[in-house]
Amino acid sequence: MSGTAGTPQAKLVVRLAVATVPVAIAGAILLVSGLADLLRDPIVIGWATILFGIVLLWADRKGETGRTIRELGMKDAIVVGLWQAVSLIPGASRSGLSITGARLCGFSRKDSVRIAMLMSIPTIVVAGFITGFDAHVREGIGALRESAVVAAFSFLSALIALHLMMRFLDRYRFTPYVIYRVFMGAGLLLLI
Repeated sequence: MSGTAGTPQAKLVVRLAVATVPVAIAGAILLVSGLADLLRDPIVIGWATILFGIVLLWADRKGETGRTIRELGMKDAIVVGLWQAVSLIPGASRSGLSITGARLCGFSRKDSVRIAMLMSIPTIVVAGFITGFDAHVREGIGALRESAVVAAFSFLSALIALHLMMRFLDRYRFTPYVIYRVFMGAGLLLLI
């Protein structure tokens, strides 16, 4: 057992768990305080969609590209985890902000996406648990089942989106994704 604790895979699992802590704490605070409901304003969503798309573009241009996922350290896990916690603002993309944090830590585009993809696993599990527990307290066991189904579909769609982004990065940077976010956010603000 002690032999597996020091393997690169075991260290990566520990770092991914550490990266999940900020989003779990922030999610619980937003839920308990009622701020989660206040942030669901369409104006917040529109501006967050635009702003965090532009931040991703800036991080992609600024970030170095030499580091690989094998070099993910504890400090990197905390930094990327804090970026992921910001994604609780509706309109902010969890994967986009995780990639932003990883790019600012110097990871390559592909490894930044890999980090975001791996971080989605514990994050979606924790988010599903928190949301499911809240739904159970408010509405009973039926809402808990619905939350589990939503969490499963969220997990699958996140994996599919990140897989497509990995293939997309073979030819392009994040610029088309950023343009899409800016237009989507602007469209939402115009509709309000």
